[in-house]
Amino acid sequence: MLQKLAPVLFVLACAAFVLLPKLFPPSHYQLKDIGSPELHIGNLGFDTLTLYAHYSECGEWGGHREIIHVYMSEKARRNSPDFSQWKGPLAATWLLDTIGCSYRPDRKYIKQAVIQLTAAQEASVVHYAQALTIRSFKQAPPSHAGNAFSLRYHSTRIELYPADDWSKFDELRTQLFSAAR
Repeated sequence: MLQKLAPVLFVLACAAFVLLPKLFPPSHYQLKDIGSPELHIGNLGFDTLTLYAHYSECGEWGGHREIIHVYMSEKARRNSPDFSQWKGPLAATWLLDTIGCSYRPDRKYIKQAVIQLTAAQEASVVHYAQALTIRSFKQAPPSHAGNAFSLRYHSTRIELYPADDWSKFDELRTQLFSAAR
C-alpha cells in the first residue's frame, strides 16, 4: 500500500512546488504602487544615489548626458550630526552636460535645478529604481550602441543598455523637476 502511495504523494508534492508560487506570488517580488506610503528611500546618510542617462541622439557620437543626484541636503547635514537618526526629507539635483554630440573629455555638467523631494517624488525615485533593476535583469548581454541608463549607490551599480525604448528616466525627470523650471 505504501509503495503505491509514495509515487502519488511525490507527484502531488512536485505539483504543489511548481503551481503554488504561480497561484500565490510573493508580494515582495511585485512592484509597489507609486502612491504607496511604504515606498521611501530611507536614510542615505552622507552618500548619494546617482541616476545616469546617456542618450544616443547623435548616432555613433553618442548624445547628451544627464544626471540626477538624490542626497541628504547640506542644511540637513549641518542640523543632523548623527545622520543615522535622520529621517529626511531628501534633496535632488538635476545636471545636464554641456556637450551634445561629441565624446570629448572636457564634458562638463551644468546644474539645472535643485529641489527638496516630497514623499510622492521619493516614491517615484524608488519606483524608477525598481523598474530599472527588473529591466536590467531581463536584458541581453550589454551592447554599446543606443541609450544607456544606470543607478549607482555606494559600490552598487545597475546598468541598462541599449535601451532606446526606455522612457522612465524622462518621466522621472519630469515628475521631479517640472515645477522647478
